[in-house]
Amino acid sequence: MYQLTIRSKAEKNFSKLPKSLQERVAKKLKLLQEKPFQIGLDVKKLVGTEKSYRLRVGETRIIYQIDTSLKSI
Repeated sequence: MYQLTIRSKAEKNFSKLPKSLQERVAKKLKLLQEKPFQIGLDVKKLVGTEKSYRLRVGETRIIYQIDTSLKSI
């Protein structure tokens, strides 16, 4: 399992989302934390970066980086 670190700005934006969307995002983040390269998540690698990806939940985009050596997101 990977360690998930969320920045304070992301937490602030998350708290502004509707509760139903917060639940969906939290569920996807948990799946990402358990297995970040699983099939079924709407994930794309960001062009021009080595470790940056985006996860789409509805119209919401979550930008994150994976460090496989430290097992952190």
